[in-house]
Amino acid sequence: MRNSNIYNTKGVAIGPAPNTGYHFMDYTGGLNDDTANYPLNNDLLMDLSRVQSVSYNFNVQRENITQLGKKGTVKRAVINSPTVSLDIVHLLGGLKNEARMGLNVNYPQYDYPNSGAAYYEDNFNVNLLQRLDGRELDQPLIEPFWPHPNYQDRRNIFVGVSEEGEDLKGIEDPAKLGVIGFGNCYLRAYNLQASVGQIPTVLTNWTCENIEYYDNGSGQVIPTVDAKTREHLDNIHFNMPSFEVYDETDLSVISPGNITVEISGVDNSDILNFGIDAINTNIQSFDLGFSLEREPLDLLEYKLPVDRQINYPIIADVTLNYLVGETETGSFFDALNEDKRYDVSIKMFDGCTPRQIVSRFDLKNGLLESSDRSSQVRGFENGKLTFTAEINPEDLSQGLFISGDLNIHKIGNNLLTPGGLYLTDDSGNRFVVDYPPLF
Repeated sequence: MRNSNIYNTKGVAIGPAPNTGYHFMDYTGGLNDDTANYPLNNDLLMDLSRVQSVSYNFNVQRENITQLGKKGTVKRAVINSPTVSLDIVHLLGGLKNEARMGLNVNYPQYDYPNSGAAYYEDNFNVNLLQRLDGRELDQPLIEPFWPHPNYQDRRNIFVGVSEEGEDLKGIEDPAKLGVIGFGNCYLRAYNLQASVGQIPTVLTNWTCENIEYYDNGSGQVIPTVDAKTREHLDNIHFNMPSFEVYDETDLSVISPGNITVEISGVDNSDILNFGIDAINTNIQSFDLGFSLEREPLDLLEYKLPVDRQINYPIIADVTLNYLVGETETGSFFDALNEDKRYDVSIKMFDGCTPRQIVSRFDLKNGLLESSDRSSQVRGFENGKLTFTAEINPEDLSQGLFISGDLNIHKIGNNLLTPGGLYLTDDSGNRFVVDYPPLF
């Protein structure tokens, strides 16, 4: 009997979109429900790396039904379906988790036959929410290993639990894992924090519509529930993936000493009218993120919303905390009248020489929302700046843009002949197994 669960026994994996689709893909790119045909069939559940915590809660909203002649309630009925709030915290070390969660990031491609070319030519011509906003169920021939690239919203999320006292990392048999499955999950918020002396940390919040508990992770029915009946989709199954084990050559996290923050005016101006020298500002910490307001699409005869699409406008913000140095001259009213726009660029590097950018977050064409300064006895004078920018799919001159290395540990394995040559089809294309759908 298990007395408790500790951190080394747990890991998080995310399923494909939409959550009602098949969770397996064969080596030709065909989606299917075959849970046993490994290694020619690939598991589409992807593990999230460097996860620090998982927490969830749910609240049941009950309506008190009363009637004349009775003091007490007739019934405390559930009128609206309850939702589950799921929080996942991970350390930033590349953008693999962000990409697997459905954010549209730019990244270098290293999967065969690519050798590092960026997926998008321009970092600032990428709609961050495109894949969460889209509803096209297509599978382009040019990207056969990426199911529905324009629909990465509404997922199933799985928490694997290994046997007591056993590390989850490296377990190959999904039957040895207990599982907590979260069905019909929508990303609600993304928040990145970093400060001097602390490793950059990302918190994501999800709204889910179901929780399932499994005694093993092999060939189980997915935790998705039908919106009309609120019953299981019992014809689609999943296997828990094997969670990656990192060696000493992998970039596990980004250290605070390898982070730079730059503030610049769009017209090369400074924030002088606010009394701030942006170039020489001593940044101590930052907080960057956005929230996604979701509009439930409720229909008569349906027990759950059939969708929860993003409700625009979406505003991204970044707050910079700094030590106050030189105070510049300026006027608050001049600043309001000019209402200039600014770019905030946060770059994170690896520890190599020369340094390479691993992750980059750019808030472009932002507005200065607030400025705070405070001082006290026996302490430094502190300041805080908050910039905001609208994420607008129809106007990519402003918004939040994320780019960098995915830092994927394993791209795929080529099948070999007994003589050690690549196994190919009649056209010379290599057969590949364990090949993820780009992420």
